[in-house]
Amino acid sequence: MNQYLIVGIIGSDWENSSFVAHPFQVGEQVLKLAKNAVAFRIQRNKHLLVTALDWVEKIAANPHIQAADVARMAGCSTGRVRQILRLRKLHPEIQGAILALPGKQAVKRFPERMMRTWVSMPTEEQLSQFEARRAK
Repeated sequence: MNQYLIVGIIGSDWENSSFVAHPFQVGEQVLKLAKNAVAFRIQRNKHLLVTALDWVEKIAANPHIQAADVARMAGCSTGRVRQILRLRKLHPEIQGAILALPGKQAVKRFPERMMRTWVSMPTEEQLSQFEARRAK
């Protein structure tokens, strides 16, 4: 593994125009993580399920990221982040049907508030509610 040397200034002597440097060794993986920063945002004009699935994928790839970090980057509260992430608990058939619809149509036919109530239901109840809603 390649090692990189980064010098950090820990003190300075302004009268003599000098500074004291302290070397830090940083591994390649740390530099790679810093270079490829993860961005979290709520995707507008799409169903919130799209955002939830995107965030789940990014969190799985970066296990050091916490809900508070996501909230800070997305500009919302940690409670809101948890609400969004809970949408991934919808039955896969429901997720697939929502993702197959164009963004605005998905939002109109399956609003977030309704989806949040379905998440707490058993999967059979989710599917029956979904079929009833789809029939309308």
